[in-house]
Amino acid sequence: MEAHSMTKETLKTLIDKAAEICGSQRALAEQLGVKPHHVSEWKSGGRKCMPDDQAAMAGIAGFNAIETLARATVEAAEGTKKHEVLLRTLGKYLAATGAAIGSSGAAASVADLIRCILC
Repeated sequence: MEAHSMTKETLKTLIDKAAEICGSQRALAEQLGVKPHHVSEWKSGGRKCMPDDQAAMAGIAGFNAIETLARATVEAAEGTKKHEVLLRTLGKYLAATGAAIGSSGAAASVADLIRCILC
């Protein structure tokens, strides 16, 4: 998965990979506890995919769910007062994992995550 913001194409790739692992988009929806048409609407861009759903799909697909959750949370807050706070705090985690600068996005260890949160 790409290390920058969740574009429509990146989200489609995430949904496709998670659905492939679950067996179908319907099975993915069932595992996420959402209506099947929500998955289709996320994929087409007709419905916003919430950060927790993105993180759950990332976990299913074998991607870094914490990185996905952090990035999606920052993006979801864009245009709000929380955005700058989240960017400062969660952005540290993304930078520590290489996600914010487009590197391999390797997962940080729990110790690295704790150090990042404390810094």
